[in-house]
Amino acid sequence: MKRSKQTIFLNFLVSYIIIFMIPLFILGFFVYNHFVSALQQEVERSNQNMLVHSKDNLDKTMRQMKEIAIQISNNPELTPYALGNNPYQAMLAKNMLNYSVVQDFIREVLLYVRGRDMLYSAFSTYELDRFHKDIYPYKNWPLEQMRQDLNRLSEPLLRPAEELAGKDPSASRLLTYMIPIPVNSVKPYGTAVFIIDEQSIQTMLGTLEQGSKGFTSIYDERGQLITTTGKAAVAGSIDPGVYVQPGDSGFRTIQVKHEGSEYLISIVTSDYTGWTYCTVVPLQQVMSAVTGAKNRALAGLTFVIVCGIVVIYMIMHVNYNPLRKIIHAVEGYAGKGIRNFSEMRQGIAMLAESNDMLAMEVNQSRPAVRQYFLFQVLKGGFSSREEFVRQAEVVGVGIAAERCSFCVVAILTPDGVLPDPEEQRRLLEELDDHMHQVFRGYRVQAPMENRRVYLLFMDGEDDVAVDRLEQMQRMLYDQYEREITVGVGGVCREPDAVGKSYLEASTAIDYRLIKGTHQIIYYRDVSSEQDLSEWYPKRELETFELVVRQGEQERIKQVLNDVLHQIEGKRISLHTARCICYEMVGIVIRLAYGAKPKSADHEVPDVLGLMKYNTIQELADMVVGVCFALSREESQSEEEHVRIRNELLAFVESNYGDWNFSAQTMADRFGLSASYMKRYFKEYTGRTMTEVLNEVRMEEAKRLLKEEETPLKTIIQTIGYYDTSSFIRKFKQETRLTPGEYRKLHRMER
Repeated sequence: MKRSKQTIFLNFLVSYIIIFMIPLFILGFFVYNHFVSALQQEVERSNQNMLVHSKDNLDKTMRQMKEIAIQISNNPELTPYALGNNPYQAMLAKNMLNYSVVQDFIREVLLYVRGRDMLYSAFSTYELDRFHKDIYPYKNWPLEQMRQDLNRLSEPLLRPAEELAGKDPSASRLLTYMIPIPVNSVKPYGTAVFIIDEQSIQTMLGTLEQGSKGFTSIYDERGQLITTTGKAAVAGSIDPGVYVQPGDSGFRTIQVKHEGSEYLISIVTSDYTGWTYCTVVPLQQVMSAVTGAKNRALAGLTFVIVCGIVVIYMIMHVNYNPLRKIIHAVEGYAGKGIRNFSEMRQGIAMLAESNDMLAMEVNQSRPAVRQYFLFQVLKGGFSSREEFVRQAEVVGVGIAAERCSFCVVAILTPDGVLPDPEEQRRLLEELDDHMHQVFRGYRVQAPMENRRVYLLFMDGEDDVAVDRLEQMQRMLYDQYEREITVGVGGVCREPDAVGKSYLEASTAIDYRLIKGTHQIIYYRDVSSEQDLSEWYPKRELETFELVVRQGEQERIKQVLNDVLHQIEGKRISLHTARCICYEMVGIVIRLAYGAKPKSADHEVPDVLGLMKYNTIQELADMVVGVCFALSREESQSEEEHVRIRNELLAFVESNYGDWNFSAQTMADRFGLSASYMKRYFKEYTGRTMTEVLNEVRMEEAKRLLKEEETPLKTIIQTIGYYDTSSFIRKFKQETRLTPGEYRKLHRMER
């Protein structure tokens, strides 16, 4: 058993080491290569900068020599005429040819006037024969060739570095640069000669040599070697001129292998002189810094690997104890010893299956448990926040329970008023989803008819945002054309005060009796509006009973409006408002059933329907309608009902295209209240006004779709709709076709 456990430990150790090594090696490989590549590019860039710098310096010197030639040609004291006619002027030419601007670079500046074998310099005046024989006896430049070059030269010419005859071979070689003057003239009259020590150029290029094995060479535009630096052995071992191509421009670097060694050749060409500068450095010497960085990086990586393995071993040794306990637990559950991972997997699978079954049972009961938890919160059943937080985590209420505040919102929903049960279900589902997503509200199934109660968990907010509640109202009304009344309780900080917020929300929604429906009523507003003095309209109610007995419609409306205005102005309590409503209903009921007996087939007005009201204004409209029915009961005949019904239907057919068409506009047209108009329309047509209006609009839409090519949006506006999606949904419910499919079908029939 001990050996089996040791094997498991080693397997885990090896696995963790592999897991540690794979990303480390991958990451190290990419970082290492990137680092080495960047360092190599930096070395090459540094070599390039030095080479370009030397090239620029030499170009600058060549420009200065050209400027000297221009100065010589522009000096009237150095013209052939001045030098030839005045021997004293020839003596003065020595001072005029003493240019110290590039004194360290140029050994001597001479002026040759063509047709005269004389050379003028700052040191002396030489005859050409003596100059070639004694002063500068060039080995590879015969006297006749020199005379010919000086007299016939038409453009600047640089002679490569060459030795002097009879001089010490170790002495510095000379470069000769000749510029015909005047510069750029078609017929030059002389030549400016610059004697340059090769050593001065080598000194300028010396910064490019990397150690003792590197060297630099300069080639003219024809590919001829001008000068080179470094040891002769190295210079003779590899010829960079092989890699110089005519017309080269810019900078380039190449690697070559010569006699078993690799070299890095950097080449740059001057745009001014056309010369090519080549630096040859052993690659091993250039990359010595890169090689050192490689070795240090590998050493660091090795150190990290060793330390990582040691740390993994120590952590594994500590963390293996929980695994040992798991093995013992699985052995106890399985009733047998665990000898390998396969048996351990089987034991854990048995445990997991048991846990899954338990979790399934918990998930099935979670909605009921959550609803019970929310109901307990609504009742104020949690005395401490700690207990509330613990229970919230258990039932899966996704809130920041430690710091949240609470608020209860009651919503009066239009249960049972939608003709389509499926549409009614969608409305309530959208209401629940909106409250949960926007307000983090959970519905609590409280025993309240036609009301939905939501418990809101707010993250430190002081109140529920009225703009978001209004947005919800508009959305549901635009889609379902149903009014939503909202009552909002106070915000509380502790869970044991939620019950108070629930009572406040219920009271606030009851205040729709005074405030009206389709409102958002905050309890804090209605509680602050109550007047301390209790007022009761006893005299007004007596007047109301009198005018109802007399059947005077205008007086009834006037008295009711006076009562409503006084209720709004006095800001009475909800209890007082209900008492006033009950007394008005009682007056109407007494008068309706206390009138003279009617015939057996006579239908008494629905005065008991007066108990089904939500607001005082709605009750007043219903009272006016009942009184109107009572006053006209005796005089109105069946023919009169038919006439009024036809007028109502004709009004719908004439005004269905009005976006603002409603029961109130029709009631205003016929001098009735909106509530009575709805009941009268239903009673004498057999259908609701909404059903007739939708039918007329749909029939007109079908006609336009079949007979005309009017755009759908124009049709929708013509028949009085303003919401395209709502029209398409209702059209499809009736015809089971979309407007486009309906038009296409009848177009094919034509």
